[in-house]
Amino acid sequence: MLLLKPLSVRLFVLVLALTSTLSLVPRARAQATGAVTVLRNLAVTDGATPSAPAPIIRASDGNFYGVISAGGVGDRGTVFRLTPGGQFSVLYAFQSQSEGILPKAIIQGQDGNLYGITRGGGANPTTPAGAGVFFRLTLSGAYTKLYEFDTGAPNEGKFPSALVQGSDGNFYGLTRDGGSVGNYGTFFRLSANGQTRTTLFAFTTGDGPGQSPEAQLIVGSDGNFYGLTNRGGASGGDGGNGSIFQAKMDGTVTKIFTFRGGSTAPGSFLNALVQGSDGALYGTSKQGGARQFGTVFRATLAGSVTLLHEFQDPFVDGISPGGLVQGSNGNFYGNLLEGFGSDPSSLRFGPGGFFEIKTDGTFTLLAKLTPDTATGPSNPVGGLVEIGTNVFASLTGAGGTGGNGTVLSLTVTGSTPVANARLINVATRLRTGTGDDVLIAGFVVGGTGNKRVVIRALGPSLAAAGVPGTLGDPSLGVFNGSGQSVGANDNWGQLSAADQAALAGFNLTPSNGLESALVLSLPPGGYTAIVRGANGTTGNCIVEVYDADTAAPAKLINIATRGPVGTGDNVMIAGFVVQGPGTKRVLIRALGPSLMAAGVPNILADPTLELLSSTASLMSNDDWQETQATEIRATGLAPNSNLESAIFATLQPGAYTAIVRGLNSTSGNALVEVYELP
Repeated sequence: MLLLKPLSVRLFVLVLALTSTLSLVPRARAQATGAVTVLRNLAVTDGATPSAPAPIIRASDGNFYGVISAGGVGDRGTVFRLTPGGQFSVLYAFQSQSEGILPKAIIQGQDGNLYGITRGGGANPTTPAGAGVFFRLTLSGAYTKLYEFDTGAPNEGKFPSALVQGSDGNFYGLTRDGGSVGNYGTFFRLSANGQTRTTLFAFTTGDGPGQSPEAQLIVGSDGNFYGLTNRGGASGGDGGNGSIFQAKMDGTVTKIFTFRGGSTAPGSFLNALVQGSDGALYGTSKQGGARQFGTVFRATLAGSVTLLHEFQDPFVDGISPGGLVQGSNGNFYGNLLEGFGSDPSSLRFGPGGFFEIKTDGTFTLLAKLTPDTATGPSNPVGGLVEIGTNVFASLTGAGGTGGNGTVLSLTVTGSTPVANARLINVATRLRTGTGDDVLIAGFVVGGTGNKRVVIRALGPSLAAAGVPGTLGDPSLGVFNGSGQSVGANDNWGQLSAADQAALAGFNLTPSNGLESALVLSLPPGGYTAIVRGANGTTGNCIVEVYDADTAAPAKLINIATRGPVGTGDNVMIAGFVVQGPGTKRVLIRALGPSLMAAGVPNILADPTLELLSSTASLMSNDDWQETQATEIRATGLAPNSNLESAIFATLQPGAYTAIVRGLNSTSGNALVEVYELP
């Protein structure tokens, strides 16, 4: 039996000792309030009258980036930079129709550059004003046009509305129009250089996922994409107000839920979903609800939808909510496009405001913008981004000294978080071999009482996600710190009926019968999961450990996976999920040379490490003493060899990926570790 070597066991105990000092300090309950400060009165050259509901993103340089759909020196829109201190500058202004007009969304790519789409522009043959452009911007503002939509190719789609990058390096997105007969939009793939475009799915009428997607896509913690269509999704008398859907890199688009019920059903989905730290999807609709003023909703990935808030009165709780963001305290924050006017008899609803909503639906109006002022900010658009602890930035589409809109901050005080952030899911993907080269994953349960976990070993189902050379029949064994078996499984269908029901209840049933899973209740301690291929077979696979009872005092505090690191698709990939509220300090290590003392053969001599979120590359490291040496030493977990890598990070709730490679494409056995720190 193969267990983690003593070096890692010693570190497991150290992390347990560190984490055991955690405690929750009771806080007095208070009514949350918000204070609004104008950071920038937009001039025409900054970008004017923001309207696109594109989220502002945080990039790996620590700054924030967004788009304004009009204005700039070319009057075709801008891309801007905002520092954490609130300093605004124009990164790029679109100069001509050929470059693109009406920028719609921007993200950071895996190479550190910004990538975006415009709603119009380009030298398109069938659309005089252009049907959109896919472009790249460096963080210093160098622009490159990569692709023009509506080239005349069949079913291509036009007017792009969403853009994300997949784990395969390609970009995926949506168009509002075009595609099959009916002009209902598409789901497409673009190569990173823009040279190859493929329509993967064309939206249509009937009982499918709906039509005319307008909102930005998100990357879920499972690696799939999630989005909203703006209408349709059902056949018959009630055609549906749109749907929540899942899209995969292979082009499969699956409807999760259709909003039905006539005028009171949520409708007009312009803002992106956000995946909460509890794994559910949260979103807003501009219309619908009992009074037709909009809603906030929560949806599970299994398709259960709950309305958290229906906006009732433009002079009491506002109307037309924008996109949500989950703050570091675990609560959600959003803007209101209109509401709070000075004259209830007027059809002018007012300048809007900001709100907080909790996962249980508790709604708090944080701030109302002042009505009837010549220069005050008005009509916030585009959602919010947290630029400091409980400090959020947003754009307004009107107001300001020039009437072109503003950049403002919202400082929230008195909000009560529920609990501290924690790790709820840890997983590692790499190639498993035979003998000493099988996949070995160690994890630690900390706290008090038993922790219920789900452990899975996946192979065949990875092929659908484009992973080559998958392990055809993985088997799974789990051992405690004394080397005793606490569970084993070859094919998940061999589990008891109760365990199979538990997998289904957690939405974690493997999609292939040859894959393995275990449902275990484990006391605090260190454990090892070993994945082998049946009959000595080899291939790429994933081992996953899920926290199946986040309410329990015991919790997952560490995973460490040892295995062979190759090149290309055979590098080591560790994924983990931070559940809020609050932030979580972690240390991630990639070890190679120090494994030699533990008797591990064929070690990786010089590992490198990269940390990514679902939208951007956050940090990278080759030799740990080159960066963050002081912070890493302070944890007591500094690597033994100067050639090994480490990253210290304080992370918001969400999904993260750590990639281990060999410097100069070298290969060998390595250990990747993710530690939760107090």
